[in-house]
Amino acid sequence: MIPLLIAGFIIFNTMLSSLAERKREIYIYTSLGLAPLHIGVLFLSEAITYGLLGSIFGYITGQGVATLFSALFSPLIKRESAIRSGRSMVRQSWSQCPSVTVIR
Repeated sequence: MIPLLIAGFIIFNTMLSSLAERKREIYIYTSLGLAPLHIGVLFLSEAITYGLLGSIFGYITGQGVATLFSALFSPLIKRESAIRSGRSMVRQSWSQCPSVTVIR
């Protein structure tokens, strides 16, 4: 939930700075006869577009990085798990084996 709030704040901040930078464009829109509501809808649709594209790109990038890490580190994880299971098998076999006394 916290990352969603942070992402929303970042988008809000980006749109406010965009609004401040594009005052001349807003004045042109109003001089052409667009109502303030329509200008607001333009900025809101831009924010939604940026948010959707960013979330789609972030999802695809995250899946790619996870797949890459999985491909790179899965041999290490499998080897480590095989070593651990081998140790546990040795422990089990020694615990199940009858004690042998060597007499000289």
